[in-house]
Amino acid sequence: MKLGILGTGMIVKDVLTMYHELGVEKTYLFSTKKSKSQALELMKTYHLDKVYTDYDELLQSDVDTIYCALPNHLHYEFSKKALENDKNVIIEKPITANSKELEDLMKQPIKRI
Repeated sequence: MKLGILGTGMIVKDVLTMYHELGVEKTYLFSTKKSKSQALELMKTYHLDKVYTDYDELLQSDVDTIYCALPNHLHYEFSKKALENDKNVIIEKPITANSKELEDLMKQPIKRI
């Protein structure tokens, strides 16, 4: 798996503490420009492969799975864009802000691994 992690918050930091057990081939971290220094520190600490501040650039990389650990109100927008770019998506709870958003995500084609 080539994993793109969206966010640098507490849930990401918790996941990264056991990250070495996941057997991930490559890991990229997406952050805002404002949080880039924090993302670079996480990259260094956990030996991640790259930090992106441009989501489209991350989606055009060789990443195959997106882990959406952004604030809840951003789950739908970022997950939908990943699905539209043929990426697998893992989303933190709540998956979306409402059932309409969830139904829309469920209409996206499913990529089988």
